[in-house]
Amino acid sequence: MKDVKQYKGVEGHKTFKVTIIGLPKSGKSTLLYQFAKLSDPFTRQPGYFETLRDERPVTLQTSGGAVNCLFIDNNINDYANARPDQWQRIIADTDCLICMCECNAASVQQAQYLIQIFRQYQNCLTLLVANKSDDYDPDQIKQGQLDGYASQVGAVGLMISAVQGLNFDHLQFIIADLLMNPRQKYGNIQAVQSMPKRAQPNRPKNLVPGGAMGGCCM
Repeated sequence: MKDVKQYKGVEGHKTFKVTIIGLPKSGKSTLLYQFAKLSDPFTRQPGYFETLRDERPVTLQTSGGAVNCLFIDNNINDYANARPDQWQRIIADTDCLICMCECNAASVQQAQYLIQIFRQYQNCLTLLVANKSDDYDPDQIKQGQLDGYASQVGAVGLMISAVQGLNFDHLQFIIADLLMNPRQKYGNIQAVQSMPKRAQPNRPKNLVPGGAMGGCCM
């Protein structure tokens, strides 16, 4: 079997921490499961209503080489109302943030708010991932619209279906590529920006309420 090509330099030996956050029922656990299967096809599927964070070591394979990552779902259902100590646990040493929502404007705006909260603590590679692109929602936005929303918070936007695996290969390539080459741009958006910190992000009026802890989503 041919050896897997590795990136050169210090990054080739580093394990990157990828943190998944998002709205309730946006597919966070399902996405984590899809990533976990890349390294272990027999990995267990996350259970419903887990209260402890779920960590999965994953090796992303790209044409440029292999990237070692640790994907984390903190299982906080309502990130918008998470306590400061919870956010401190969420952001600790995060190299890449994936913020998940659904493919409609209201959901994407709520995800923008979560990214703004995160940016109060730390800047890092950020992806705004709109899930359930296969639902054929009449209010579904297009990729170009998502790019616009993502650019407002210094993120890279991508529409996927975590269940069907649509655009999943593209997502893992973007993550691996930008972790190794953080200064490059996708869609004219530099993925790592020094976004201005705000004392209090604007809270969307249509923010989905929920409990602070627990829960799993599909």
